[in-house]
Amino acid sequence: KENPALGKEKISVLLFETESLERLQQMFSDLNRFVQQTSKSLGMLYDHRDNLSALTMEVSDQVDVFRGMVDKEKITIPLRSPKLFTISALYEANEELLGKKIAKKGSTVYAEVLKTAVAYWTELSKIIGDWRKVKNGELSASELRQEKINTHAVILRALGGVGRTLLEKYPEGWQGKLKLLEGVDWRKSVGSSANSLWDDVCITAGSVVSNRQARAATLAVLLREIGESPNGKLTTRESAEVTSAQANG
Repeated sequence: KENPALGKEKISVLLFETESLERLQQMFSDLNRFVQQTSKSLGMLYDHRDNLSALTMEVSDQVDVFRGMVDKEKITIPLRSPKLFTISALYEANEELLGKKIAKKGSTVYAEVLKTAVAYWTELSKIIGDWRKVKNGELSASELRQEKINTHAVILRALGGVGRTLLEKYPEGWQGKLKLLEGVDWRKSVGSSANSLWDDVCITAGSVVSNRQARAATLAVLLREIGESPNGKLTTRESAEVTSAQANG
């Protein structure tokens, strides 16, 4: 009655025969990812064709420090949220760790890759004590996110890249090299100034950034911290990555 013109409006309705829950979720993902975008996290949640997505979901459930700590719907975490990570950030970190092409879920290769991912993130969670403190209720998630950088997507992605480097170079002893990350200062600021380790790397004007240049530079910093860049300098490969990122960033 308030707006009679609405009676002439038309909307499209798609009707599907009810099948399995998995089929319904896949249709939801297809419609919303390829027609009208939902958040990346929500699209991943229901995309059963993306093997990396499936693996990331399993990692979020099998790695103790991730269980209950990953927001599977939002792409950014609300200020007072008890969550530490977004599923999209973990997905991108796994892509850095394992590559985009993952064997089909249920295959032997998939099971081995999943085992590797779970082992890596579990080992890392023993080294980054802040994650465990939040999981155990000793520290609030919002406090950690505010004061330190080790839950941000740019760091999680770089940690995936560190893992890939170590797994390739030290397939039998990567845990020992990874342990060197215990000495990393994850604070965003020291006193009234930005932490020099991250300033102009992935913190610009007091804000955390995650563009291509920041991601390449952050990975380079972490590799240096574990001795993968001799004399504290970028390797030729890292320099090329940073230069390329700067040119295309």
